[in-house]
Amino acid sequence: MKTMRLVIALVFLFCWRSAAAADLTFAVIHPGQPGSPQEAQPVMDALADYLGSRVQAGKFHGRYENRLPAALELVQTARPRWGIVSLPFYVRYGRDLRLEPLASTRPGGRDKDVWRVMVPRGGVGDWRELRGSALGTMFHVPDAAACLLFQVAPGELRIQLEGTSQPLQAIRKMAKESSHRPDSPAIVVDSSQFEALQALPAAEGLQVIHESRALPTSPVVSFGPADEAVKKLAGVLMAMTRDEKGRELLRVLQTEGFGAPDESLARFRLRMEGQDARCSP
Repeated sequence: MKTMRLVIALVFLFCWRSAAAADLTFAVIHPGQPGSPQEAQPVMDALADYLGSRVQAGKFHGRYENRLPAALELVQTARPRWGIVSLPFYVRYGRDLRLEPLASTRPGGRDKDVWRVMVPRGGVGDWRELRGSALGTMFHVPDAAACLLFQVAPGELRIQLEGTSQPLQAIRKMAKESSHRPDSPAIVVDSSQFEALQALPAAEGLQVIHESRALPTSPVVSFGPADEAVKKLAGVLMAMTRDEKGRELLRVLQTEGFGAPDESLARFRLRMEGQDARCSP
């Protein structure tokens, strides 16, 4: 009887571990992006189906979250195995959540990103002269965004960083500003947003007064050490451009593919000292 109980216990333990290993839950976390998790769920389901058809390693289920508090709760409760996260999220929470880069996105075919500070044309010419607020999708994680953009902590800035999910609307409003005062509003755009802006009449009324250094694009990460099943996914993601179904999904995901992890990511981590952030060198 004891032997039978031991066998049952071992079988249960093996099945439990197999089920856990077979669960390849992922999360796409981009605080500040437009839309809602509900609207994005069909895309997550389509990506899960695509990956499941190419990796016979388990069951896929994906979640999308663009609200920072909800994203942190999702990670703590659902604990995805891997995901695609925004660069500010990685920089701020990468160490705490033990995020390990697996691959990188290629928005617009680019392997690097640049953020630009824009103000009404004829206004201040140096970002250090700004005294009002700066709007940007990246500012939903302000500590990391300040470090990435200005290489300082938010407490060292004289402007307030405000997150927005409607950058084009903010740009149109800014283009109408005629004030040249230091407290005129500013908008910060990434490379994809800057490229889209060039097609708008509002672009003529704006000027760039600061550009970030070359930044990594949004990384694909594992939550904790990556096992073989998760590592295999990186290769599947990087091969998505080879078939029509994969290319369709990439267009919806707003990237032209996936590449190798950006080696510079390790330099972009915040040092948290209590509630204060310090930029890494």
